[in-house]
Amino acid sequence: MARIHLVKALELDANSAAAFNLAGVLSELLKDHEKAKKCYAFAIKVDKHYEPARQNMRRLRDMELFGSSGEPVDLGRH
Repeated sequence: MARIHLVKALELDANSAAAFNLAGVLSELLKDHEKAKKCYAFAIKVDKHYEPARQNMRRLRDMELFGSSGEPVDLGRH
């Protein structure tokens, strides 16, 4: 259900770094880390200074390289 709403939100604003960041978080929850990376990368492409997506991308990289990360999930609600 949440995925459907997120897809609709992305259709409304395909230039929303926040929406792509949330799509990445949802993808992570669904254990699709490759899709999460793509979503975070697109969020960063839309806004290279959008820190929540940058933090989430760092966390995924740390998880891949070291098996854990000190970076928390950032939903972008600051």
